Amino acid sequence: MSFLTWRLLQGWLPVDEVLKRNGVSMTSKCMCCEQLETLEHVFFTNPVAVRIWAHFAEISGIKHLPFTSVQQILGVWSLSVKVQGHIMQVLPLIILWGIMEDRNKAKPIKAPYTIHSINARITALLAANAMANMQVNVKQEVHLKAHLYSWNKPQHNTLNLNVDASYKRGKTGYGGINRDHNGDLIYAIGRQGTNDSPLTAKLDALLLWLQVCQGKRWHGIQVKTDSLMQDFTSEADTMDRGMRRLVALEKSGMQIMKLKN
Repeated sequence: MSFLTWRLLQGWLPVDEVLKRNGVSMTSKCMCCEQLETLEHVFFTNPVAVRIWAHFAEISGIKHLPFTSVQQILGVWSLSVKVQGHIMQVLPLIILWGIMEDRNKAKPIKAPYTIHSINARITALLAANAMANMQVNVKQEVHLKAHLYSWNKPQHNTLNLNVDASYKRGKTGYGGINRDHNGDLIYAIGRQGTNDSPLTAKLDALLLWLQVCQGKRWHGIQVKTDSLMQDFTSEADTMDRGMRRLVALEKSGMQIMKLKN
């Protein structure tokens, strides 16, 4: 956090304004409004930053903050904070870190960031500090369970296809690996896409792979996936879409397919 603040004071953080100043040609836009992305705008004057600073300034007993520069905010904060304690003195650094972290997470996916996640993170840190001051010891039990999985070679002249997919908020990443009876890699592929459920994502991944196998005229395919059948039986709302994909799999022309959990 101190290093981040030092880089902010030096103007060395890679926001659009700084990148353009150093010769990078780009279109600049703040992630939470239509303004240009400058250092002051990211950390102090955009709508999310203004609400965050106002919220924690009120908690700290500060009635007014000058939203002009990091030097002024840090100076006013250190002189005006009513609540004693190290954590309240360094709270501005925590806020700067929280804003930058959420901005960096939102930038690659071009999604606006909001006040809620930053507030929740900072509030949790303040609560943990308060509990530590009261010598409250919170122990969270962690139960770990290990599972042993083994990969078995397929029969002679049979290909072993391992396929899986990951799904989150409509976005899907899926792929698979094809190996022969010696365990040697034959083919691998990965894709990104959109789906409406984990089940349809896995079925699309399987359909893609079987189409690849059909195109390459591979036969004797043994397909392995981790939880396709469990997903199929547990997602009643996507059953019809799953059935359509299974029909497509049947039409793919594959003669031998063993599905294993």
